[in-house]
Amino acid sequence: MDKPDGAEQFILQIQNYWDLLEAKGQGMVVALSVAFLRCIWDGRKRNFRRHAAEVLMAPWAALAVIEILEMTGAQTNAAIPIGFTVAIVGAKWLEDRLTAWLDKKLPRE
Repeated sequence: MDKPDGAEQFILQIQNYWDLLEAKGQGMVVALSVAFLRCIWDGRKRNFRRHAAEVLMAPWAALAVIEILEMTGAQTNAAIPIGFTVAIVGAKWLEDRLTAWLDKKLPRE
C-alpha cells in the first residue's frame, strides 16, 4: 500500500529537521518527548504544575548532563540515551538525590 504523498513529505521533512539538530538538540527533544509522554500516562494524582515543571525541566537537565560529560571528554553521540534516561528517571528523583547530597555537604543546625 502506498503512502499518501502528503504523509511521505511530512515524514521526510521531520527527518530533515532531525538531521539538522546536533546531538545535544536531539537529546533535548527526546527528553522533552519522553517526559511529556510519561506525565500523560502517570498513574499518580494529577498535578498540572508538577507535570509541567517536569516536562520543561527534563530537556535542560539532559543538556546539563551532556555538557558535564563533554567537559570530561565523553562523546556527544550519547546525547539521545542521556536525554531518554533523564526523562525516565524524572525530575523528582534528581531533586531527591541532589537534596540528599547537599544535606550531607551542608548540614543544617
